[in-house]
Amino acid sequence: MPKKFLIFDIDDLKKFHKRVFFSIIVFLSFYFIAIFRIADVMIFESNVKKIININEKIERGKIYDRNGQLLATNISNYSLAVNPLKINNKSILSNQLSEILFLDKKAIEKKLSSEKNFVWLKRNLSPKEHQKIIELGEIQLHTLLETKRIYPFQKNGAHVLGYVDIDNKGQAGVERGLDEVLNKGENIFLTIDINLQNAVQ
Repeated sequence: MPKKFLIFDIDDLKKFHKRVFFSIIVFLSFYFIAIFRIADVMIFESNVKKIININEKIERGKIYDRNGQLLATNISNYSLAVNPLKINNKSILSNQLSEILFLDKKAIEKKLSSEKNFVWLKRNLSPKEHQKIIELGEIQLHTLLETKRIYPFQKNGAHVLGYVDIDNKGQAGVERGLDEVLNKGENIFLTIDINLQNAVQ
């Protein structure tokens, strides 16, 4: 019985190899794009979780005068963050945010053009700003709850109390000197009388 031989056309083989090679390239491209996007989302979520964890820690201790009058306390406020890499309509969104937040459009565009995957747009939103951001409906905008330090007597006693930065870290006065104690949530009673301070000032 005669043997049968399969005969392949060289051009057909070349075309076949090219198709296989092209298919592999396409598959790998989609694979790496998917991996990049997953990694990008994970990094952004990680940054968000860090902010949430920071704000879920023990509330910074309060400061009182010797009569028990409250000199420094905390309130909760929303801040606005974004992943610029996920924003397509940067110009339109910049216009909208500029009107809502009363910020310079170019400054917002610069932040939206960042190559980072987590950028603060504005800290300590007003209730009105927060509501308008929600109504805007942009899913890549994220409002995160933060703690803000306030001083009921404002400038009175400020040279003694000092102040904190945007991340609630003591920068001067009692806020800085007893930063570690206050960060543990412990309240502090000072020897000063705020009423006398007011009278002097």
